[in-house]
Amino acid sequence: MLAKREIDWQQYNQAEEVVFPRKKPGEEKKLNFQLRRRCLMLAAVITLFAAATTARSDTLNQAGFDLVGLKQTESGLLRNTENLQVEVARLQSLERIKTVATQQLGMQQATANWYVKAGAPDMVKTPQAGTAVLVQR
Repeated sequence: MLAKREIDWQQYNQAEEVVFPRKKPGEEKKLNFQLRRRCLMLAAVITLFAAATTARSDTLNQAGFDLVGLKQTESGLLRNTENLQVEVARLQSLERIKTVATQQLGMQQATANWYVKAGAPDMVKTPQAGTAVLVQR
């Protein structure tokens, strides 16, 4: 049985043995320059394509960041505009104008209306407070 295993082992080793062809003396290895050139060109094209894709992606990302910045600026300006509109409405209120006129400027509410006609030297008092009279001469 042991002898049979030894024989099987030798047959297995002989079947697996790979024989490489030997070079003849003086025979040199020929290089395939055309294949090398094509592979180099393919690698260059792939590299250029990758660089172009990266540059395009970078440009799109930068445009996105700029857009976000502009939208933030826009929202800030819109908020500022709303605040200014509220302030304008507050400053235009009749109560505020009346308070400023009476307290800060020392004005008083008119009890009678006086009108002056352009080119006329005299003023005409209206008969009742708050009524208007057109003066013609």
